[in-house]
Amino acid sequence: MSGLATLWSDLKESFLPAVALADNEEPVEDAPADEEGDEDDDEDDEDDEDDEDDEPVDPQETMREQYTQTVCKSAKHHFDECVARVTAEMEEDGYEDKDYKEDCVEEFFHLSECLDHHIAPVLFNKLNLPSPMSKSKNHTNHNQNKKAHRNGIKKPHTFRYPSMRGVDAKFRRNHRWALRGTAKALAEKKAE
Repeated sequence: MSGLATLWSDLKESFLPAVALADNEEPVEDAPADEEGDEDDDEDDEDDEDDEDDEPVDPQETMREQYTQTVCKSAKHHFDECVARVTAEMEEDGYEDKDYKEDCVEEFFHLSECLDHHIAPVLFNKLNLPSPMSKSKNHTNHNQNKKAHRNGIKKPHTFRYPSMRGVDAKFRRNHRWALRGTAKALAEKKAE
């Protein structure tokens, strides 16, 4: 029954708002429960600190900082000048009444385009993705001589006869004689 009572009190504490104690009141403490809770809290705090140290640093962020100071320095300089100009303009009297209020969107996009242009190839090279035209492990040269797109040599066009199945028998006979006659004529022409 005591387990049910502690469960009920825990639920009540979690749903009801916490009430601040007056200066002269002292909190009532349950010695064994709080001591265990304090130890757990200390361990959780230590775990949180360890987790923060173990988190890997995003290479994109470090590269952004590095390229901002080197390759994209001029774009960063223009962006900083624009930010200074806009903040100075915002501090002037009558800023709210102006028809045109400058923003630094264009400069920001120039800076981000410069950074992305230089960072993207380096990051994708770190991923070690196979190129789309790379060969698989099991790649062979099977049937490559008939594939014109592989070796650049066009394969000869071979005439294949369609199936004569279901065709009239007399037509098949006449077709055979016509082919023989064509073969004879070709042979005679070669002999000449």
